[in-house]
Amino acid sequence: MEGYENYIYDTLNRKIHTPQSYKRAIETALYSEKKHSRNSLIKVILATCGGIILTTGVAFAGYTIYEKIWKEPRQYDVNQEKPAIISEEEKSELVTEDEIKEKSEGILKDFGYPDKKIKKIDLNRSYDDSLNSYYAVYTEDEYSIPNSNKNIGITINFNSETGEFIYFLNNDFTEIKSNLEKISEEEALNLCVDLLTKLEYPIDSYEIKTCENKEGNEWVISYSRSYNGVYNRYDEFQIAFGRLHGNIIVESVIGLMENNFENNEYVISEEEAINIAKAKEEEFSGEPIINITAKKSIEKMNQFVYCLENNIEEQTSVRTENRIRNVWVVKIEHEKEPKNKDNTLSNIESVKRYMSKKYYIDATTGEIIGGDQAKFNLD
Repeated sequence: MEGYENYIYDTLNRKIHTPQSYKRAIETALYSEKKHSRNSLIKVILATCGGIILTTGVAFAGYTIYEKIWKEPRQYDVNQEKPAIISEEEKSELVTEDEIKEKSEGILKDFGYPDKKIKKIDLNRSYDDSLNSYYAVYTEDEYSIPNSNKNIGITINFNSETGEFIYFLNNDFTEIKSNLEKISEEEALNLCVDLLTKLEYPIDSYEIKTCENKEGNEWVISYSRSYNGVYNRYDEFQIAFGRLHGNIIVESVIGLMENNFENNEYVISEEEAINIAKAKEEEFSGEPIINITAKKSIEKMNQFVYCLENNIEEQTSVRTENRIRNVWVVKIEHEKEPKNKDNTLSNIESVKRYMSKKYYIDATTGEIIGGDQAKFNLD
């Protein structure tokens, strides 16, 4: 029996801090069963571990105990927590508008637009989890042409708290694409490094994800960080540019660099992840499943599945922790046009019953930490 005792103590100590009271409880249970059968001991082990899971928030995966990471989302009142009007007190803690203007003028010069003038700078509230507010800089007084879908001019965005560059877009670039001069791939890559270095992007710690020559001699190059062969789409950026009359001009620089990826280990198998997702889907829907696939991915925790479970129509009223994890994305597909569809169902009941879905199964704990309607993200 000592082998089992040692195993339990070793397992408990490997990944979590185990309170002394639990160790004493296990010890008492083990010694009280010394005279009983091996099957009885196994029952003690299972009961003890089950109690620990319920009372401490840990999960078993393989032969090791891991901390559960999913917490019940909180109700979120966007008007209260992030009011549209930015107070003077809050503004006093931000980078000044003059600093943003100076940064913008430097970027316009570096990106091939030295003659462009800044017409307007707005300070806007951000409703993204990782940003409170941002500066939007414009080279036109209006962002779009009235009564038209056409956006005009150059827009540059900055983090208002740090002054860090976020975004660059020249809406008028399409008008000159056909006149761009040819650039070789080697030259394009060298130019790309030069442009991104001016923005202080840490490109040495990223790898090239894609490098494409678009129609009209425009180059679009994206960088990302990868882990175990999987790109982290929350930590990558893309630049699009070309050459006109011997000068390099940039169409866009778009990035999303969130540095809170936890790179948790893969413990849950593909088969286990599929079974977890399938069981949850069967709670929502009795419709036939026509296909199930799974792939490794890096995803941010979200409230999608939680809202389905709790019949919450307004998902923006709920917030999860801002955590990015290794997951299995399990895609479960139903027929697109099911027979005898009940059109009287509410929107959320219709999604639960008929819609194909993606489930994010945490790679370490096996918890469902989010998901998506598959029709919005088909990859």
